[in-house]
Amino acid sequence: MEEEKKDGYEVAVDENTVVSQLVKEVFKKAQKDCGSTVRNTVVGYVHNQMVALFNENPKFGVVISVKTLERYYRRYMEHMKDKDVEGFSPPNDRSKLQLSKYLGYNNYNEYLAHIYKGSGNTNINIAKNINNIKKHKGDINMS
Repeated sequence: MEEEKKDGYEVAVDENTVVSQLVKEVFKKAQKDCGSTVRNTVVGYVHNQMVALFNENPKFGVVISVKTLERYYRRYMEHMKDKDVEGFSPPNDRSKLQLSKYLGYNNYNEYLAHIYKGSGNTNINIAKNINNIKKHKGDINMS
């Protein structure tokens, strides 16, 4: 699927695109915050920030490992194919929650609501992702 642009927002069209957009936003934020575009530096920075955010709260589970973050970086930022990134698998629910929290959202559903709110196609896009929203059991605040 593709991304469309509407009023400066990138609008995710399917779950794979949404996840790709989420991961890219995490690493772009980290690049800006740490002042580097070097993969190992950026990945290490994200991991350290996540340890600080989540390590003391068992609700979030084990923090995403450096190796997993590196795989995400290679797949989504360096545009490698899944099969070319050894051990790659897309972010699971826990990882999507942690990535969303890193960006300042309460949960993955709040991230979804944010990107779809900016699209101008909220009803259509949320309807396409209703199973995903139910699966995460999060509240969506559209205000």
